[in-house]
Amino acid sequence: LLGSVWKVQASQFGTLVVCLPYRHSGGQLRVAHSGEEMTYDWGNQDNIQWAALYSDCEHEVYEVTAGHRITLTYNLYAHEQLGGVFRSPGTIDMDSFTLYRDVKAALASLDFFPK
Repeated sequence: LLGSVWKVQASQFGTLVVCLPYRHSGGQLRVAHSGEEMTYDWGNQDNIQWAALYSDCEHEVYEVTAGHRITLTYNLYAHEQLGGVFRSPGTIDMDSFTLYRDVKAALASLDFFPK
């Protein structure tokens, strides 16, 4: 049991955890907030899984007991320009990002993950 492992900055409002589809045992993510609790167990999934949580959520990551748990963790921040007002951004086309296109193509390849 690792406990809370993410440090929160003042402008951080949440965290996004993306788990890549690689078989493993253990490594569950437990999230608790306001008396409610959810445990994510992504060890036997064949698709990308994700969880988003606010910065004030309690969370724990359990020990991986077999295989490898591969996750990408993003800290989510809100920034405002000096004297500005928060505005809703327009729609973003994910395919406009080279990294997104490359990762999407790699995950679609039958040779990406060993059998």
